[in-house]
Amino acid sequence: MLSGERTCRTLVLTFCVLACSAAHLAGSEREAIRIDSPSMGTRLRANVFLPKSYCEQTRPYPVIFMLHGYGGSHRSWPSVAPLGKYADAHEVILVCPSGGRASWYLDSPVRSDSRFETHIVNEACFWRCDSKDS
Repeated sequence: MLSGERTCRTLVLTFCVLACSAAHLAGSEREAIRIDSPSMGTRLRANVFLPKSYCEQTRPYPVIFMLHGYGGSHRSWPSVAPLGKYADAHEVILVCPSGGRASWYLDSPVRSDSRFETHIVNEACFWRCDSKDS
């Protein structure tokens, strides 16, 4: 398995374990979570949407990362689309991470506090359920 694929699977599994354990997530409501980013010295937010069937099934689910555009946040996609309904209808997991106001999900060559590529690809997979801080 490729390391990028393993990272994505680990990230998704971690998000899903937390989200599935939250009682109020039933019915595909979003769960806002925070993930530590050591490379940027902060915690970043993300929204996770699970299909209603997720907690009862053991099969793998496809995952779609919904990346917001310029000036957006982890709340951008949920504010314009019924992601809970999409997760249910298509039996997919939807993840809306925060990418900063103008990062384009890349590491800045001049700002050490703007390492969004590193965060999404490398750090988020090390996040654990016990670090939850909604």
